[in-house]
Order: sequence, then C-alpha cells, then structure tokens
Amino acid sequence: MENRLKISCTILMIVFVLFNFSYAKAQLNCDNQITNGNPKTVKLNFNDRIINGRESLKGMEAGSFYRILVSDINMNLYKVNINNKDTSSTSSGKLLSLGIDSLLKKIQLPNLITVLPLPDISKELAEEMFQAKNLEKNQNITEAIELYTNVQQKLTGILADAEETLIEISNQYVSYQVQDQTTGTYTYLTSGFDFEESFKKLDELRRTLNQVKIDINRLAEILSYLSIYKDEMGNSYQELSDNFSKLKSYSDTISKIISIDKITELKTRIMHRENNKANCYLSLPYEIKQGNNTVKVYIEPKSIESGLPSFNTNFSFSSKPSPFVGVGAGFYWTNMYNSEYAVSSSPIDSNTTEYRIIEEDNDQFEIGVASMVHFSAGEPNNNLHFTIGTAFPLNDLDRLRLLAGGGIRFGPKDMITANIMAVAGMVNELSNAHSINNTTTIEPVNITRSKLKVGISISIGYLYKF
Repeated sequence: MENRLKISCTILMIVFVLFNFSYAKAQLNCDNQITNGNPKTVKLNFNDRIINGRESLKGMEAGSFYRILVSDINMNLYKVNINNKDTSSTSSGKLLSLGIDSLLKKIQLPNLITVLPLPDISKELAEEMFQAKNLEKNQNITEAIELYTNVQQKLTGILADAEETLIEISNQYVSYQVQDQTTGTYTYLTSGFDFEESFKKLDELRRTLNQVKIDINRLAEILSYLSIYKDEMGNSYQELSDNFSKLKSYSDTISKIISIDKITELKTRIMHRENNKANCYLSLPYEIKQGNNTVKVYIEPKSIESGLPSFNTNFSFSSKPSPFVGVGAGFYWTNMYNSEYAVSSSPIDSNTTEYRIIEEDNDQFEIGVASMVHFSAGEPNNNLHFTIGTAFPLNDLDRLRLLAGGGIRFGPKDMITANIMAVAGMVNELSNAHSINNTTTIEPVNITRSKLKVGISISIGYLYKF
C-alpha cells in the first residue's frame, strides 16, 4: 500500500513538472523578449489588462530607446498600433468565419460537395461490346468501357482524398482565428497536424490526376474512332460520348481544385497565419524624446466582421534632460546704482562765492541689458540652470557689469528664463573729501569716485539651447 502511494505521488509530481515545463515553454516566446539591457521594454499583458515596466523609462536619457511588448494576444485577430501608426504585419484577406463552406468560398476554392458523381456504364452499352461483329470496333468498345470504369474509380478516389485533406487544412486555418489560443479548442485543432504532409498529399494527388488524364486522352482517341460507327451504334455511342464529356468535366474540376496556383495561394495564406500565431507583439525600438513622452497603444480587430472590441491606452514618462549650454539675452534689475551730485553756487559779495554739494534725486536701482551663458547639469525633472554673463546699465553704457547666479527656464529649445544673480561692477559714490550740504568758498572738484560694489539682480530673458 505504501509503495503504491509513493508511485502515485511520483506520477503526480512528474505530471506537475511536465505541465509547468509546457506552460513555461509557451510563455517563453513572449517573456524571453524582455532583457535587462537596452532597449528597455514595457510589457502590456492584454489578457490581464496590466502594464509593467513603464517605471524603468522614467529618467532615461533622451536619445535612448524603448520597446512595447504586448503579450497574450492573438495576432491573427488583432493588430497593434503604437502612437496611432500601424506597426504590425497583417496578412492578405479578410477574417474567415468558422463555417467550412464559407471558408472554402473565401479562400477561393470550389465547394467540393457540388461536384456531381459520374454515371456508371449502362447495360445496353455493355451489351454493344458483344453485339459488335467488327473485331477492331469490338476491341475499341471494350477498351473504352474498361478505361471509363477505371478512370471513374480513380477520379472518385482522388476527389474523396482531396476533399478530406482540404477540409483538414481548412479546419486548421480556422484554428488561427480562435481568440484564446491557450484553450482546449485551439489545442485540439492544431495538435499533431502537419501542414507540410497535407500539401505533399495534395501534390501526390495532382501527379496521380496527371496520369489519369493520359487515360482520358486515350478515351478521347477511341471515341473519335468510334464516331464512324455512331449511326450504327445509335444510343450506345451517344451514351459513351455524354459520359466522356462528364468525365472530362469532372477531371477538369478536380484539376482546378488542386491546381498549383490554388494550393500556392492557400499555402501563402497559411504562411501569414503561421507567422502571426505567436501570442505576443514586440515593437521596433522607439527613441525617447527630450522632455515629456506620451505612448499611445491601440489594439484593434483586423476585421469588423469579427465583432471584437477595440482597446487603447496611453502612458507618459519624462526623459532625463541632457546637459546643455545655451546663450541668451534679457533685461536685468539690480539694487546697485550710480550716485549723482550737483554743485550749487551763491555769490556772497563781489569777490566771494559760496559753494555747496547737493545730491540729485537718484533712483535706488539700475536697469540694463544683459547677455548670458546658461549651463544645466541635466538632472531629472529639473529646469534649473547656472548663469554667467555681462551687462550694461541703460543710463551708462560705458559701465560693465558682471553677473553670476542661476535660474529657471521654461520651454523645449527656445526658452524663457528667470534668474537671480550676484552683480559686480564699478559705481559712482561721493568722495570722502566732500560732504553733502556743507558750504565752502572753494569750488569742489572730483566730487565722486568709482568704487567696486556687489549687489543682487534679477533678470528675465530669452535662452536658446544648443
């Protein structure tokens, strides 16, 4: 009892391992497409409606690549479009229905059931052979009856084999249209079936038919010979002639059914289905653009006749800004300014004049134009930059200002910038030798002096990114 239990457990374990191996092998086709290297792959599981891997795209450098993998999808039923552009390979022809008759019609093969059976040789025609007194005539009638019977049997057998083989191929062709290819129905239709063997069988039937046509041509020669006796043979000759016409038509119909052109067309259609039978779609690499990237995925049925719904989704991610250098120009404002002074004079007598230094109504700021160079380290989600440059106040273009600081930018390539910077430059100040509002009888000279000062400035301007 214990040994039986061990054997049963061992069998169950083997079955379990084989099942998981088979399942893993089936999934390998899609899952093996994802690698840890470049390009990164975003996987969309069509069966579970889940997107995995998009987080890995965030912060990637512009110019790198990514792919879209759609798993658990029947590519014979659906086409995948990325960003509203068709990126999937499609086969020629519309989606086929599940009916065999409709299938045969849509793949442009005649419906075999419409081929009528051949008539048998009548008793009267058989007796004609024994009534003929002419030996050559008798021999030709005998050969005609034997040829007809033999060809009739061979054509009936060829037709039966061709019909069976074509229906088997048609069933397998339909199996590609099953929405869920993991179901038992799909497994049943495709399990153990070899298209190549079926087409070899059709090739063999075509060669057999060509041999039968030699007998048909011989029968036509005999019929031509017996035409000189058609008045003597009466209805027997007419029956033989009519049967030959049906035999020839029957042969021509079968020849069309299994012709090289028809079979080649069917092979081509099956090749398209076979190429698309994988349950996943892997796109070509797409380049990541600078800034925000939006990916739109459209999954649509290949045929309206299928009645299947359409699906679409989208997701976005930001690329890692690349380090860059840009130039720009703009206006700046600073708390630095030049102090301006005037000297007033008042006569005291004819020989003496009194002088006094007066401060003008100086603005407590300075406005000017600046030219700047901007640098960015390209950190993710960072629009900040460093800035250096030169500037000139509008009221004194001879004075140079040096700028250094940073700011924020808005835009893709042609940008608007806002900056906060330290500004350094020479400004006019009252000389220590003088004081305001003090009077003197000597006229003041060199009232101001130039002095290096540092202040704070803000600017708004334009930036062009190289």
